[in-house]
Amino acid sequence: MKCFIALVASLVLLAHAASAQQNWAVTTFTAEPQDVGKIIAATDKLMSAPGTQGFTGTVSLMASVLDGNDPATHSFISVFNSMADREAWFAKMTADPAWDAFLATFGPLSDPGSTSRMNTVRSWGPVSDADVVWRLHVFDVSDAAAFTSALDTLMKSPTGQKSPAQVHLSAVDAAGATSITHVISVGYESETEADAWTREITATQDWASYQKASAPAGEFGGTFVIRTLKTWGSLPASE
Repeated sequence: MKCFIALVASLVLLAHAASAQQNWAVTTFTAEPQDVGKIIAATDKLMSAPGTQGFTGTVSLMASVLDGNDPATHSFISVFNSMADREAWFAKMTADPAWDAFLATFGPLSDPGSTSRMNTVRSWGPVSDADVVWRLHVFDVSDAAAFTSALDTLMKSPTGQKSPAQVHLSAVDAAGATSITHVISVGYESETEADAWTREITATQDWASYQKASAPAGEFGGTFVIRTLKTWGSLPASE
């Protein structure tokens, strides 16, 4: 268990401008509903400790909403503008006594799931901290250039320009034995907004053109829905 928990520190949010070096990581776990408040409190203490000050990234606690047969109920997601920033923060935080205190609380309240890390490729749409509902669409991409071009064309189309969502394309850097190579993360203010926009965009010719261009370049692997419970830290704008 402790080996798994140590990976939490190498954990978006995604609601920030992307850079070529930006990376984000996910560590999933299961926890009982009555223990989520205790996990948030433990993370509050950790993120207010001296070893976590000057944190130039974000760590977010997410709740799984729709995830198929994945037993995980929650995840920690973090974003950093570079791997150097991630490593520097991890070294500083784990040297603080607050880290051991966090492990002592978090360990008995959770069971391990999976870990993965992604590199952000490109982003589109309006960035907003109000976006707390995320749809994660996963793909096994065989032609990354064509796949990215198809999404870029859609988001620059008349339909894409009306999107209320922020959209981020990421390439999987490390995730163990999986065929998934890319993730499209789409952030909304609510599930109602997500449902309304999905219905609208999928009825357009721009969407049909996107599907025709994208399908040969990548195989769709499913959609997960997660919700932000709380975010710590801040991510400076990329240069």
